[in-house]
Amino acid sequence: MQKHVDALRAAEHLVFVHPTWWYGPPAVLKGWLERVWLPGVAFTPPAKKGQITAPGLQHVQRLTVVTTGGAPWWWLKVIGDPHRKLFTGGLRVVMAKKCKVTWLQMHNMNDVDMNERKRFLARVSGKLRNLR
Repeated sequence: MQKHVDALRAAEHLVFVHPTWWYGPPAVLKGWLERVWLPGVAFTPPAKKGQITAPGLQHVQRLTVVTTGGAPWWWLKVIGDPHRKLFTGGLRVVMAKKCKVTWLQMHNMNDVDMNERKRFLARVSGKLRNLR
């Protein structure tokens, strides 16, 4: 995993492209996060109880997530959007204080037609082209 840790330590922009399964990332991505985003890499644990964890990825200035899922957007709002919270809250907190986040998600994946998929891909392409 050292190659992955080294790449993470060098990154200024993290881009995740994956489906949403059961309100979160696929198991292989979750496993990668658990093996690479380690104490001493992604964060420094507090020295004493009551102290705060120090972010370890302060060099990461931008986070982009492109995902798809079967649930409608309104349902995710009802249940608290756990997948988005994981990335924009739990992971984002160990990055630079002013890290910019771009979240692009296609909802209702099971019920969209080809035109809706093309519009989403065009939106993703346009956003990625304009990221700075």
